[in-house]
Amino acid sequence: MSASFQDRLLRFSQETDEHRRQALESEIWDEFGVTASVLVVDMAGFTRLAARHGIVHYLSMVRRM
Repeated sequence: MSASFQDRLLRFSQETDEHRRQALESEIWDEFGVTASVLVVDMAGFTRLAARHGIVHYLSMVRRM
C-alpha cells in the first residue's frame, strides 16, 4: 500500500468529526477507489485433475468458465 493511502486511512480512523470523516472517505475513494468483482471458483477433483492432466489443462478449464 502506498504511504499516501495509509496516511489517509489512519487519519480517517482517528477523525472524530463526522463531516471531516466523510470528506476523507470521499478523498480516499476519489484517488484509490475502484469498482471490481471477485470470482471464486471451486472445482471438485482439482488435485486428481491436475495430477492427471497437468496444471495448464486445469487453468484452461478455469479460463473457459
